[in-house]
Amino acid sequence: MQVIAILLLKPNLLNCSLVFTRYNLSLEPIILLFLSLGIYEISCRLGEFCKFNFGVFVGLFLIGLLFLGPLPAISYSPNNWMNHFIFQYSYKPNHFDRYMLPRKIPEFYENLRKIKSKGMGIVEALWFYFTDHNPFPYYKKTHGWPMKIGFVRNKCLWAEENELPLTWKKLKLINFISIDYPKNLLLKKIRFLIIHQNLKKEIPIFSMNIKTYNNAYSRDMTECINSLKLVYKNSL
Repeated sequence: MQVIAILLLKPNLLNCSLVFTRYNLSLEPIILLFLSLGIYEISCRLGEFCKFNFGVFVGLFLIGLLFLGPLPAISYSPNNWMNHFIFQYSYKPNHFDRYMLPRKIPEFYENLRKIKSKGMGIVEALWFYFTDHNPFPYYKKTHGWPMKIGFVRNKCLWAEENELPLTWKKLKLINFISIDYPKNLLLKKIRFLIIHQNLKKEIPIFSMNIKTYNNAYSRDMTECINSLKLVYKNSL
């Protein structure tokens, strides 16, 4: 009845497997019970023809799910965006590319892929928190380096609407770093600081009509970048 009710009500994003599973979370113990009974019955049938250990069969079944399922495609290391929309809302490869693929992958990331990170990472700024307006997961798939998001709120005051204070005690933001001081990057073993002068030109056309995004990143970045150049001098 629960599944029927959900199908009739048609909640938002019901076509996404993760969302459908979340709406039916209370049914999962029952589904897993039936699955285990099915596995047990299959192993018993196989045992009639040959010696077959139930534990071995379960192990092979789980290994099969691991390699045939979506995990190998999203669990590569390092993947800072494993919980991003493009990895979790559809397990069909490149399913959301027509909506979210950046208009062009910068050549810089192709060149970066040829360089071994050797335990170092990169920081990217500016960014926009909304999923559809974030090209970094695609860039990450291209270059393969560990990455962090750079907060610029102290240098570019208008960025406050998209950034939390790093001193906020309620969350430990381990993948975010203030780029106000080069020392912060050195402590985090950052090799490259990448400043996006116009993220609006990088995101898909599909996202261009979002008012919040336009308000945030239609501004002139010159003053902000110049203030960062004073800090990093020849590094930028």
